[in-house]
Amino acid sequence: MNYVNVYYSIIKNRLDNPVEGYVERHHIVPKSEGGTDNDDNIVALTAREHYICHLLLAKIYNDYKMYCAVVYMQCKTKRQKRDFKFNSHLYEHMRKDFSI
Repeated sequence: MNYVNVYYSIIKNRLDNPVEGYVERHHIVPKSEGGTDNDDNIVALTAREHYICHLLLAKIYNDYKMYCAVVYMQCKTKRQKRDFKFNSHLYEHMRKDFSI
C-alpha cells in the first residue's frame, strides 16, 4: 500500500469537498516535519479521517512522535486494559460525543 498516496487523496478530497458539522483541524505537513500553522497547511477533517491520517503519517514517517500522536488520540496508557478494539469509527463517535 502506498501510504503517501492514500494520505494525500484524503487531504485532497477534503480540501475539494469541505465537510459540515464536527471537524478537527489537521496539519497537512506535520509541525514536527517542518509544517506551519498557516491556513494553507491546515485542513478540516472528520474525526475518522483525522485518526486515519495520523495512522498513515505514522507509517509514512516511521517516527516516534507520529506514533505517540496515534497513541494519544486513542487515550491509551500502559495501565489501561480494553476489551474492545479501538478503531477510526470508535474514535469519531467518541470525539463527536465529547465535543459538546
